Amino acid sequence: MKKNLLSAIVIIVSIFSANAQYKKGDIELGGEISYKVTDGFHQFAISPEVEFFLDEHWAINAGVSLFGNNHKTRFSVSAGVNYYLPITSKLYFAPRGGLEVEFTESNWSINVKPNLVYELTEHISMSLGIGYIGVGRFNDDNKTTFRIGVCDNLAWGIAYKF
Repeated sequence: MKKNLLSAIVIIVSIFSANAQYKKGDIELGGEISYKVTDGFHQFAISPEVEFFLDEHWAINAGVSLFGNNHKTRFSVSAGVNYYLPITSKLYFAPRGGLEVEFTESNWSINVKPNLVYELTEHISMSLGIGYIGVGRFNDDNKTTFRIGVCDNLAWGIAYKF
């Protein structure tokens, strides 16, 4: 009985600790749901995206966002680069740098967003983003400003790797 239990534990641990690292040519299709506070406005966003891995650490991405608050709904496109730094065999620190441009207004930003990515399976990963560092035009006052925040941008995402 003890032998069977020990064997079952070894099998389960090996399945969940299998290393499903990223490699050159991997493509992820996913998206995120985010919440941020900008100039006192609470804003929600839905942002589908695609990501292409240049190697096991570097990936380029492109996406769209539909976001809004109680005053406006806006649409933007984004492009950027991620660097995946492994913490464990399944957990990565993946800061994301990018450019985002709105179509409904003339707003734009160049930004870096810290993310944690966890591979649930060989094909499915989940991400959590907290914080924001960026420069750009964030509202309708035609001023370019610098922003940094720890808890003013929260994002949760899921992706499927082909």
